[in-house]
Amino acid sequence: MDGIRNIGFQQVTPGAGQVKPKEAENQQVSDQVSLGGDKTVPEGVHKKWLFMNYVAADCNLKEYQAANIDNQEIVGSDANTHVVAMIDIGPNNTPKGILDWSGGRTYYVTQDSQLGKINSPVVEEYGDHINMVDTKTLTKFIVDMMQKFPSDHVALIMNDHGGGWVGAMSDDTDGKGKDFSMPDMKNALAEAEKITGKKIDIFGFDACLMADTQAAYEFKDVANFYLAAEETEGGPGWSYNSMLDGHLEPKSVSSQMSSAMRLLQDAMNKKINVSPEEFCKIVVKVNEENQKYIPTFLQ
Repeated sequence: MDGIRNIGFQQVTPGAGQVKPKEAENQQVSDQVSLGGDKTVPEGVHKKWLFMNYVAADCNLKEYQAANIDNQEIVGSDANTHVVAMIDIGPNNTPKGILDWSGGRTYYVTQDSQLGKINSPVVEEYGDHINMVDTKTLTKFIVDMMQKFPSDHVALIMNDHGGGWVGAMSDDTDGKGKDFSMPDMKNALAEAEKITGKKIDIFGFDACLMADTQAAYEFKDVANFYLAAEETEGGPGWSYNSMLDGHLEPKSVSSQMSSAMRLLQDAMNKKINVSPEEFCKIVVKVNEENQKYIPTFLQ
């Protein structure tokens, strides 16, 4: 485990210089996954951070996972941050409440105070069938978002069930319940870096059992920082509101991940630079207060 150090249950790999390959500008992902295309969001606007959520919700967690996006809207993107979320809830959903669609889509997460409904603009609709445990889908999502929403720093959060080294991120319909293996996931990140010339700064799992030494080691060359919980998470997972919004008084699990990102946003608005490592520490500190659902996400 040389080169990896712990900050709580973060596995941290020191950053390295990044040189964009000469062919990167013209290289494309050649597959059948079609992402992007909607022009109602600020494409091409360079910001300091891009937060990408990859939400495999074609499973029994779909209500919690859709609520995570809804709660991120309490803060949303701002002048310094792009927040995007790709979610697939499967083709057999009966529209009700927050789950008022079926299939897959990507949102550009914007500020909205209405809970119980996702009001952010949709970047793309994928229809009822998209395989979230396919390396091509993950690679295409990363590449598309980095190209559409350029930034200094990039975070990618994987959201679903987790089982440590044995796999995570299942897709009950198009993946036939198969888990995304750690080697396949690493290959997806490596291919995205090859195309974009940019390494993921923060790679995290909002999933059970992923602060696993074998899993962390698998990603040591494709991301600089690793965030995960060691034990089983509760259904709501990470405390998104307070991680995103430091002005909110935490009243529930879902009112807690807005604090970290809003703390970050406030610091940047005051011209204070927050490094990826410093943001990782904020995430761990906020989740430390959420012992009921994440008992081992500690600093």
